[in-house]
Amino acid sequence: MNKPVEGTGVRSFFSASQDREERWRELHRVAKGLAAGGQAEKLRQEARALVTQLSPLEALCGYPGARLMAQLSERLKDGDGASLARLTQRISMSLLSSFTVYDRPPTWKNAALLMPLLQASLAILLLTALLWPVRWLVRRYHGATLTLTGRDRLGYRLSRAAAWGMLLILVAWGTVVTLMFGDLTNLGGAFDVIIVVVQILTFIVFLGGLAAFVWYLWQVWRGKRRWWAKIWSVALVFAGLVMVWFGFAYHLLSLGANY
Repeated sequence: MNKPVEGTGVRSFFSASQDREERWRELHRVAKGLAAGGQAEKLRQEARALVTQLSPLEALCGYPGARLMAQLSERLKDGDGASLARLTQRISMSLLSSFTVYDRPPTWKNAALLMPLLQASLAILLLTALLWPVRWLVRRYHGATLTLTGRDRLGYRLSRAAAWGMLLILVAWGTVVTLMFGDLTNLGGAFDVIIVVVQILTFIVFLGGLAAFVWYLWQVWRGKRRWWAKIWSVALVFAGLVMVWFGFAYHLLSLGANY
């Protein structure tokens, strides 16, 4: 009679989950030994081995996340047994409980601060992008011409093109994310090339766009331009800085599929 083959589905998933929890409890035991002043070198080696085993698993999990794992490695490196024990206890207990505790994000990633600034920046970019063709149509209707010439005209056009470029990059990211989560098989690597291409374009457009806004600001303020143009040039630089900030905070400005 043939012995039934164990499945590799749900049972394997729970086995891996239990193994993960066991390793965290073991790491907490080792950390407590370090805090108590036990065999320091031997316990450090055990702790390093456990962290090495846990790191590939935790790279796939939302909690404890990269921030807490970095703190864990730092405390292990510093030999701070008491702090290491407290951190491993917190993580292991959180994994066993049915509650999720969210950490306060760093200030530069705080959505409560960044989202209002992003909304204001999008409004500035959208108005800039839409008014560019509208003004061209108005000038054409009245038979007028753009009074700017040479570098001033180039700076004006580049700043408007940069506004369009930043908006289109955000549309591209929204489309990619929608397609990826519309069919979860796309998360398995099918979109890696597309993601890297969009990332490269994001670097070019966001950083190049910010440079165009700064150049336009310099041209406006050194020339005899209206106050409205000067105020708007400052607004464009503000919008460009926020977009670059947003790009780095949410990994739009990064390279690779580990996003």
